[in-house]
Amino acid sequence: MDLDLLEARYQAATYRGIDVGPLLLDFRLRYGDRADHIYSQVQPILGSDPEARRREAAEAASRGTELDAHVRRRASNRMHVVALYSRYISQFVDESEVRAAFGLLGVPSGLDELLSMGVLMHMDETTLFVPEYLFRLIVEAQSVEVSVPRVNPREVLSSLAGADMGHLAVLEADVFGDEVDEELFKYLYGEDYRTVRRSFRVEGFASYFEELGRIFVTPAIPWEEVVGSMMEVKDYRARRMNRLLGLHGEYEFDRRTRCGKLYISVDSTRSGIGVALLCPWLVPNRRLVGAYGKYPRVLVLWGYATPLAREAYGRYFDENTGLMFLSEGSSVQVIMPNTRFHGHIVDLLYRYGLNVNEL
Repeated sequence: MDLDLLEARYQAATYRGIDVGPLLLDFRLRYGDRADHIYSQVQPILGSDPEARRREAAEAASRGTELDAHVRRRASNRMHVVALYSRYISQFVDESEVRAAFGLLGVPSGLDELLSMGVLMHMDETTLFVPEYLFRLIVEAQSVEVSVPRVNPREVLSSLAGADMGHLAVLEADVFGDEVDEELFKYLYGEDYRTVRRSFRVEGFASYFEELGRIFVTPAIPWEEVVGSMMEVKDYRARRMNRLLGLHGEYEFDRRTRCGKLYISVDSTRSGIGVALLCPWLVPNRRLVGAYGKYPRVLVLWGYATPLAREAYGRYFDENTGLMFLSEGSSVQVIMPNTRFHGHIVDLLYRYGLNVNEL
């Protein structure tokens, strides 16, 4: 049997989609002018029962050595694309994620090339898979030398932290899968959350992809490294904020809120102990708004208060919480409730020589 036809019969037997469009797309990329003829020959398989399909797939896979060699001939001068997939992308099965990953690795045509080689196939409308007879090829491809755009995540995040906290907030939300209160985002950053998110693009690092509906980070950098770098930059800047404020207390970086945390004691009573959360940027959601609610709290943000900050305070924060906006030049804008703890914090700011603006 013609190897193209055998390969096509294997894919038809494993295809689970209702729309055959993706199957036809694969055929046209692989077989060119022969695609429609080959499709007409395998079309009856699509309507067969599950058991017949399993037998068909098993029969094709039994000739896996021949099919493997057939695919290797197609891939002979494009093994770098297979290697990129094997090293960085093979954990993804969603078509949009695979396409986005190749784009960030600098090979936007990568997915179509793998489909044309037969290294990847559509299992349904959105799901991709590697045929079982090519598993050895995927493993061997890891030994092929490839170069990819590789940025230093700490440098990228440090650069963003010096310019645009709103963009860092949307990046953190997508990296951690956080929900975002879009109204609160507008209050705190003065911009529309969806607009900021859609505009996110850092070459070689991460970009917003409309088909995914989120920011996607290059697979060349492990998720753990991205998160670790983000928390390092955030901790560094939170400590700097603490030095600028001159507040005394026990500092630690808090993994729950992903902000610096400072316990402050006004006196020896329980009501005299409070928490300052030092957030160079933050993901606006209820998780942060409600954190450490049993203590008097001060939420300190880097940047300037928007004209909507006072309204945000009234809608989102209770009488146990104060808001502060710290910026360069030792300027701090404050919205504070009338409590002994919060009054003490404001007194400390004045005494430390900060330029305090009570909103």
